[in-house]
Amino acid sequence: MNELLIKLSLASHSQNSKKLNNAETVKILLKNKKIRLVYSLENPNHKLLIPATAKPAQRDGLWQHTCCEAFIAIIGQPQYLEFNFSPSGEWACYAFSDYRKRTDWSDPPPPEIHTIKTDTSLQLEATILLDTLPAIFQDQLLELGISTVLEDKEQNLAYLALAHSQETPDFHRREQWIRLTP
Repeated sequence: MNELLIKLSLASHSQNSKKLNNAETVKILLKNKKIRLVYSLENPNHKLLIPATAKPAQRDGLWQHTCCEAFIAIIGQPQYLEFNFSPSGEWACYAFSDYRKRTDWSDPPPPEIHTIKTDTSLQLEATILLDTLPAIFQDQLLELGISTVLEDKEQNLAYLALAHSQETPDFHRREQWIRLTP
């Protein structure tokens, strides 16, 4: 597979908490059947709530707190996958047969997650091995959705994505995703 490097800024949704005024960029590296995502977040006001480090494990509900997300789909097909990466090291993977129609994905592979936290920034790096995805996703042209949920210390939420096409945040909307074409 050829190498592809993309650097993007995430846009805040209009319903975001005004208390969370953060800037976020994402670097996407596609190489050797791996997608490596590097989420870089500036937190100058120190209000971001970053989950404490935990034992890496699959856990539901990560999107209700500070969490980085990725969606992978086959171009022109309704199926897609959702990955949630917590700064704690916890993760979740979900499969969908169509828009928000969840289907079984037994034994999804754990992504590699590395987090660097400082007083004013958060960097989360997640690696997805394409060879470990369900067979239907192998050797296909893919599109990718990138998003983040942020929580402040008062439990206010902010939603960032490549784009927003609805009045309420909805990261599952594929018109907000990009094509990966190395």
